[in-house]
Amino acid sequence: MKIEIGAAHYTQLDSNWNTDAFMPWSRIIPWSRIYFPVKGGGVVKTPEKEYILTPGKVVLIPAFAAIHISCPDYLEKYWCHFNIYFNNAQDDFFTFFHDPLEYTLKDDEFDYYSLIFKRLVAAYNVNNKTSRTGWEQLMAQSALSLLLEPFLFKVTGDCQRQEFPLIVKIISIMQREKYARLSMEDLGKMAGLHPNYLSRIFREKMGRSPMEYMKTMRMYRACQLLVNSSKSISEIAEEGGYENVASFSKAFRLCYGISPRTYRLALKNKRQ
Repeated sequence: MKIEIGAAHYTQLDSNWNTDAFMPWSRIIPWSRIYFPVKGGGVVKTPEKEYILTPGKVVLIPAFAAIHISCPDYLEKYWCHFNIYFNNAQDDFFTFFHDPLEYTLKDDEFDYYSLIFKRLVAAYNVNNKTSRTGWEQLMAQSALSLLLEPFLFKVTGDCQRQEFPLIVKIISIMQREKYARLSMEDLGKMAGLHPNYLSRIFREKMGRSPMEYMKTMRMYRACQLLVNSSKSISEIAEEGGYENVASFSKAFRLCYGISPRTYRLALKNKRQ
């Protein structure tokens, strides 16, 4: 397992904390995020569901998730940006599920989580511009591993259920084909499953159809390539299974409210 930490901080927010207040390109975050509310409340919305940020809950948001975040009144929270990779994978582990995950703290865990986050913030505070020692990085990664433990436990618990190996097989086929425009018949044939059965099991376990899942993951993969590769927009569109740049740009804009070209240029200018 490989862990990368971007930043960690303790933040006090008011009603100005709203996704709409940020530039569109800055909303597409290549880091997974973990939020630990301490006081007040906030809201995280996906196209399918609403998640409440409130003391006593920890919320994990996968990298590149298309979400809307707001604070109706007041919120104090710890947060951390990170990526986690297994077996030399190129994709952040939690994008495999691409829906936020929630964990409700037990009665004696609030102080425990506060202590762990303090360790993270000490090493990866957004205002800390000094280089971190190897010891600080190791301690921060160990702290984050403890925070992620209940989420990983939930996921691995799901993996032990009878149907989950089928889901892994189906998604492995999608990844191998780079989320190309496979039909249900094509996917069923490759998986050795009847298309109707495949679709039903997949929707039960992943909360959406295989076609919807592939559409979302094509967007995530495109974001990764825009951030981390020098491939042209047309190459990224082709790799994502889009017919042309125009169809890719339209899908990207519908998902994130910005064109892929503008997103890449904004990130490039930020780094300079």
